[in-house]
Order: sequence, then C-alpha cells, then structure tokens
Amino acid sequence: MQVTVVSIGHELLMGKTLNRHLVTIARALKGIGLSITEGLILQDDPVAIKKELSHIDSDVLIFTGGLGPTPDDLTKETVCDFFDIPLVLHEPSLEQIKAQFKRYNKPMSKTNLKQAYFPESATVIENPQGTAPGAIFHVPNGPWVVLLPGPPVELNPMLPVVRRFFKDEFKLEIYEDGYLVAGIGESEMEERLEGLYKAHPDVYIAPYAGNGEIQYFFTSHSKAALDAAMDAFKARALPYIMGPYQTTLEALLIKRLTEIEATIAVAESMTAGMVTARLTDIPGASNVLRESLIVYSDEAKMKYLNIPESLLVEKSAVSLDVAIAMVEGLHTLTGADLCGSITGYAGPGADVDHPVGTVYMAVKYKGEVTTRSVTLQGNRSFIRERTTAFLLHMLLERVMDRGH
Repeated sequence: MQVTVVSIGHELLMGKTLNRHLVTIARALKGIGLSITEGLILQDDPVAIKKELSHIDSDVLIFTGGLGPTPDDLTKETVCDFFDIPLVLHEPSLEQIKAQFKRYNKPMSKTNLKQAYFPESATVIENPQGTAPGAIFHVPNGPWVVLLPGPPVELNPMLPVVRRFFKDEFKLEIYEDGYLVAGIGESEMEERLEGLYKAHPDVYIAPYAGNGEIQYFFTSHSKAALDAAMDAFKARALPYIMGPYQTTLEALLIKRLTEIEATIAVAESMTAGMVTARLTDIPGASNVLRESLIVYSDEAKMKYLNIPESLLVEKSAVSLDVAIAMVEGLHTLTGADLCGSITGYAGPGADVDHPVGTVYMAVKYKGEVTTRSVTLQGNRSFIRERTTAFLLHMLLERVMDRGH
C-alpha cells in the first residue's frame, strides 16, 4: 500500500521548524504493509492543498498540521471539501476539548469548536496533549485519509493508534530485519554485495548510510525469503556486521562491556566529549564508564595525561605519537580495561603537514594498543561526528575480539 505524507505549515517552509514527521511516521508504519513513496511540505493554503490532491495517487494520505483553531488551520476542511465529504459535530471530541480547557481553568473559545467536526464515518483519535483530535476515514472509491496535528508532542502518541488501525484493516504481514555495518564505506560495501539484490527479488534491501556506519534494512512478505537474503548478506559482510540494524555502536559497546564486566575511559581532544555523550545516552553506561577527559589544549594533555611537552613540540598535538601517548596516559591515570583517545583537526585551522580532517585515534585493551589514522572531507561538524563513530567502532571491535 502506497502512502503519501503531506506536512502542512508555513513554519516548515520557512525553516523555522524542522520537519521530522516523515522519519517518525515511516518508523511507526514499518512492518504493516504501508510504504511511504512520497513526502510533501505545503503552506497553509486551500488552493495549494487541493492542487496537490488533484494528482496524488496513493492508497493512503497522511496529513500533519493545520488542525488548530485559527483561521489559517484549514487542512481538515480543505481535504474534506476536495473529496466532497461533509463534516459533522463529534460530541465526544467536543467534550474532550472542553475538558482540556477546564483542566487549565480557561474558557473554551468559539474558534475551538471547529476542531470537533469530522466526517461521520471517521475514526477519531483522541489527543490528550492538545485540542486537535486526529482522524482516519476512507473516501468512497478513493484513498484512506489520516489527519494528525503538527506538534510532535501531540502527533507522536497518535501514531500507535494509526498503526493498529491499518494493521487490522489491511492484515498484511511484513517481515523485517537487518544489520548495523561499520568499518567500511558504502561504495566498497556495495561492491561486496554485487549481484545480491537480484538474487533475492522477493526481499527489499535498503542501505541507510549514517556518519561512519550503515544500516541495512530487509523487508519481505516471505519469512523464508528474508532469512535466505539475510544469510547471503552475512556471508559477504560478516567482518563488518556489528549487530542488529536497530541498535547503535554505543549501545552494543555498553552491552558488551557489561557482559564481560569491563570498564572504559575516553580522552578526547578534537571531539570534546562527543564520544562520551553517545556512551552516556545508553542506560547502564554508569556501570562501565570509569572516566572521561576533554583535553582540548596542550596544557590539558600535559596536566592530566602526562604527555611530555617535548613530544607535543616535536610531533605536534595532532599526531599518531600523541594519540598513543594520550591512551597510555589515560590507562595509567584511570586503570580502565578499555581506553580510547582522539586528536585531530576539524577545521578551519590546521598546519602544513596536517590538513583539515586529519585525525588520529588509539585504543588500548589487554596491554595492546591499536591505532587508526584518517583524513576526512567535510565541514567541522561532519568530521567530528564521523570521528566519533570511528572511535566507537574501534572500541567495539576490540572487546568483540575483532581488532586488526
């Protein structure tokens, strides 16, 4: 079943508000036979909405935004007018809206009354976070229409209701699985997979490249076909498969350290705590994370990690020697089982011998130090984010006994 998601709002087109609806809705609908094939952003304008409706040819239309009480909130009225479906008062919604105002000890405005009107055949979705209920209805000889409020705090709790509705309505069983891959570029990975897609035509295989990692997502109507494609993929990509697609490098690392009862410490220069921030996003990090140091300056490297000033002068702070000295000093200071360090140039400043994007990393585990040197292209944020993923991957490989 093909789905078009239409996000309504001037604030989205102006860049004032970031539109995350497409990602959120796509994730909510996975595995029930609904596939988003188109995403649109439109202004709060009946002419613009009707113009798009005249040529959208999807089985399901999901609208977000434009359900408020103000005069420019006209999504529901415009869509129903286009499909020639009358709106009638939905008494339970009216009572819910009144209750919302009573809860805040405020009188209900007359403009809120229109939020309680829906097609008579609609399944109305309650909105405990606001005054704009959602709705699902079917246009005779036409598409299914879903109307949802724009604010994420109101929209997100409604998505499980939408998922259950269509899962029960269509009864389409979709099997899904996947892998998280790291340590290899997308183009190199695709070379390894040459011929795999054609060999498994009943399975949809989609790579989602992140910054330093790739999610491979598999879907199929056949469990046997899915398993066969997964096995074939694993045979080609095993050295780079870190875990299930829905997990993260940091989650896998915290899980593995917990299993082996090992501790971790990190010393970051260029990334200034980004590795540690990703680790502490994971529940249970406090059980394994011993210490984290941001040693951004040469003085900090000397003070906390005992890096010789002569080494910094001779090799510069951005060098493989200093990355190794950082991880050795970190291990001496903290006694953590697994230690990692990063130093590099994210830009715009650099030196003649080390251009912007030069990064050095080191990991120490069970007495052995492994290193990695890379030169990355991109802006400051991209380089720091990618470096963060690279070190997390190095750390995870070591405790998985997959270091090189």
